[in-house]
Amino acid sequence: MEIIKNNFNGGRCMSRLITNAIRSTSASADAITFDNSGKPAFPNGGVGKILQVVSQTKTDTASTNSTSFVTTGLTKGITITSGNKVLILINMYVGQASGYSVAFRLYNGSSVVTNFQGDDNSGSIRGFAGDFATPYTYGQVSMSNSFLDSPSGTSQTYTVFFRNGYGDTSQGHAYLNRPHTNPTHPQSVAACSTITLMEVAA
Repeated sequence: MEIIKNNFNGGRCMSRLITNAIRSTSASADAITFDNSGKPAFPNGGVGKILQVVSQTKTDTASTNSTSFVTTGLTKGITITSGNKVLILINMYVGQASGYSVAFRLYNGSSVVTNFQGDDNSGSIRGFAGDFATPYTYGQVSMSNSFLDSPSGTSQTYTVFFRNGYGDTSQGHAYLNRPHTNPTHPQSVAACSTITLMEVAA
């Protein structure tokens, strides 16, 4: 740190503090840091502040008739400061045959985010969203959900998985970003789905 005093500017006495970080004497981390261009950053951020936002948009389709959860390909990684939280925003467009369902789960790496799914009830599928048949032959259902996760570590990768809700792989076929039938029909829509991650200061 360098302190320059007694600079005169227009007859006024000016002082300048030159430093690359500011920290309270009682703190264990810097409150303000400066990069080589002098741009300030606030590592602690303040509880509840959004520190960064990243997003992925999936424009191609995914499908499954499996009764096990498989990836939709809707995935995004984020590196956070240890101890901070991650706000996850998900929006998807889903097609499924009449009379059948599709279920979704959120994974962080290879592990299910267990706090972001319903309680097991009489053997029902546990997930964060589910759907019975889209209402129109050329239509899709919009599904949105959000979750505030408290992960351990710094490197997080969140992925949406899905499965055919029917217990027989020969029945039902779930789709992402397209209707169940007639996807090339002029009334059909080629949709896109998104996952957005926000680091929240804890």
